[in-house]
Amino acid sequence: MTCIKTILYSFLRDGEVFGDVRPQKGIRQGDPISPFLYILCVEGMTAIIRKYEECGMLHGGKIARGAPSISHFLFADDCYFFFRASVLEARIMQTILQRYEWVGETDTPGLYLGMPMCVGKNKAEVFGFLNERVGNKLKGWSNKELSKDGIRWASWEKLSASIHGGGLEVRNLKIFNIAMLAKQGWRILNKDNPLVSAIMKARYFPGTDFLNASLGSNLRNTRCSIMATQEAVKVGCRRRIRNGADIKDITVDSLIDMESGGWDYDIQRDIFNARDRELIMRVPIPIERKNES
Repeated sequence: MTCIKTILYSFLRDGEVFGDVRPQKGIRQGDPISPFLYILCVEGMTAIIRKYEECGMLHGGKIARGAPSISHFLFADDCYFFFRASVLEARIMQTILQRYEWVGETDTPGLYLGMPMCVGKNKAEVFGFLNERVGNKLKGWSNKELSKDGIRWASWEKLSASIHGGGLEVRNLKIFNIAMLAKQGWRILNKDNPLVSAIMKARYFPGTDFLNASLGSNLRNTRCSIMATQEAVKVGCRRRIRNGADIKDITVDSLIDMESGGWDYDIQRDIFNARDRELIMRVPIPIERKNES
């Protein structure tokens, strides 16, 4: 922190500048520079942890066979460390934390945005407080506070309509939840986050991918939630053919002229009708296909 200097404030009154005010409270939460300082600090700690892992003195944990080893999770307000339950590795981690000059302890997973961070199997028990809060709110309502005629029921079509259409734009929470979970399924399918995708695939989709996986007997909350969006993702996604070598039961690569890198029109003329040929010819072939074998 010695490289950071606090700015000075001055005030303009009647065209005259008054004094220099130097803040004494330091950097507050929400300061624009805070995230950058956090990243700089945790990058140093991450480098130390990685060094001990490369030397074989620290060993992370795996949630499934074939999953990558995880030694730490770093968040804005929480840090989780994983290592073997041995005196040696515990002392090494203590040394790392001392070098980082920050130690955080927590006895419970706590809350994030007001919601429990760990759910478990009994969702009714974990989220039961929500029903209680809503119930207490509704008990305080009365017909006098609503209207002279009491509560007026309206159809869902009117409530969900846009404001410009005379509705209230009330969202369907079930569909909204599926949309949010579908993003996770899409990220796993496209490997937007290689580490998370590798962990999720090894734990919930071993030997297959998200689109071709079945629910099976693994009825964990995370897997069930993501699998509930499988059909929605299938409807909205399209597969890029490339050279067709990885497509099962379809020899798409035989329809491509390997020398020119384009579709082989003569072969397609012998196999497909005019309509199908036209549709196939519209499908672009990526340039990188030429480097594929």
